[in-house]
Amino acid sequence: MNLRFCNVTIHHSHLQGMHFTLHLITGGLLGNCRALVRLARLPGLSQTVSVFQRKRYRTSVSQYDAERKEKSRVHILRIARQLIAGEIGIIAASRELGCLRYETEPQLATVLVTFTAIDSETDALPVGDVRKEWSPDALERKDKEIAEAENFYRESAINAAAELIRLLETPS
Repeated sequence: MNLRFCNVTIHHSHLQGMHFTLHLITGGLLGNCRALVRLARLPGLSQTVSVFQRKRYRTSVSQYDAERKEKSRVHILRIARQLIAGEIGIIAASRELGCLRYETEPQLATVLVTFTAIDSETDALPVGDVRKEWSPDALERKDKEIAEAENFYRESAINAAAELIRLLETPS
């Protein structure tokens, strides 16, 4: 929960020119945004009025969405470049990229489905930090499967990564 304070002046026929303290409370991405206005200048009155400010809330959500989408685009571009350069494996890249398809525009999401499919087909293979939890014997067996999967999906993953780079580097 985020709480911000500011002073406002209400322009209403009965309350013209009075000053109030505005407590703006936001309750999360999908929660309601409401403003609590304390009627500070009325003697003997300590009434609190709740006012819904959906327009400002939508603006802040839109700004948050835009920032999140931009971060996703930067992350996608970085992982795609690493994949093309051979700095990250096909399966590891697929795990990074597949889940981002819901945070991008439809054109990118369509390409990211390739990585979602690869991740789905290889989800039983230990890649990354999870390898610490596996026994050396099991890792030896799984490493053969990982190599086979990396070879099998290499062409489609490289093509999809190249397409992502093209889409993200082309000015809209």
